[in-house]
Amino acid sequence: MFRSMWIKLVCAGAVALTFSTRAADVDDKEKGLAKGLADSAAEFKKAGKLDQAKLYYFKALFHDDGCGDALYQLGQIYEAEDDKTNALNFFVRANQEFGKGGDPVARAKGKDCDKHILKLSPYTTQFNTAMEEYATELGKIAAKNTDSVTLEEAQSKVTTLNLPLYVSADRMPDSLKNLAKPKVAAKTPATSRRPWDNSEEKPVVSNVPPDVERALKAAGWTTITGTWKKKSEGVYEVTDGKCEAKIVNGVMQLTVPKGGSGTIRMFCRNANNEFVSDMMSQRESSHYATGFGYIIKGDEAKQYAPTGGWTDGENNNMPDVDKTIPLALPKNRFTVMVTDNKLELTVNDSSPRKTNARITHDGPFTIQVVGTMTIEMPQTKGF
Repeated sequence: MFRSMWIKLVCAGAVALTFSTRAADVDDKEKGLAKGLADSAAEFKKAGKLDQAKLYYFKALFHDDGCGDALYQLGQIYEAEDDKTNALNFFVRANQEFGKGGDPVARAKGKDCDKHILKLSPYTTQFNTAMEEYATELGKIAAKNTDSVTLEEAQSKVTTLNLPLYVSADRMPDSLKNLAKPKVAAKTPATSRRPWDNSEEKPVVSNVPPDVERALKAAGWTTITGTWKKKSEGVYEVTDGKCEAKIVNGVMQLTVPKGGSGTIRMFCRNANNEFVSDMMSQRESSHYATGFGYIIKGDEAKQYAPTGGWTDGENNNMPDVDKTIPLALPKNRFTVMVTDNKLELTVNDSSPRKTNARITHDGPFTIQVVGTMTIEMPQTKGF
């Protein structure tokens, strides 16, 4: 049975990635905020302002990652843009959410999602069913044989196939749930290809008040280090601090008031350890960022994207400076969004930089402050 299920999976065909869900309780206040943002997004969509509509739908998902209307409308927008991968992702997630509701409107939207899913990828339903059946059989083996060799092999299958992306938490066998959690790899010293950079890594400081930590974790961050001082609701003075979320696909947003003596690095897919300097000189800011997004300092931001100029050993495009953006407003909002190889970088909600070049799927989402800076509303959400 185990072998036949594996063959079944291999033969299922190429199917787009589906988003995993985060197990979290969302209170009525957060759901209300999500609904209000989704309603605002609908007005932007009606007016033909699709970039702003997308941004507000993603804001809704910040507050409630199970907001079916936001997921459904994002699916429609991406389908209209002929972005089949993202469209399929959102229709699948929306269908899962509508399936939880018993009202006629939710059922009708769920049926419409089915039509879009079949149109975008006729094999998706078959593939996801096969994944669930495979997880069931693998779970039986892991429950019956608890020796380390069997469990390590089962974990290898779970992580290699990325089963949590295809099998919802309520359908994942109990024996596999812990195996689905990634192992934390031991940190290796960052290496530099620049001989002038011999700086040693500073010891990690953690001075985060409990209320600040709770707020940041509610905003999607899993690890917070450095010195954080709350100035007002959602506004923090940060000294040598970092917030990190161990996600691969998702969106993050940050507002930065002008001023401050430090540097901010805001990156997704933050896996390139070859950039270790804190400087913003011409030679340091030209290449070698740790991820895709922004380095913000003073009156400008360096935007890092896959430009085709640098690749790693697996032919993934590496982060390279794409443009320098002058920051003239009193406050500037930065948004980074990525799904699979689809990357969007936006400053102040206008003219997003979109790429679909092949990039690494490793590394967390991070916002790092070197020196001291004031930041507002650092948020992230993985899908």
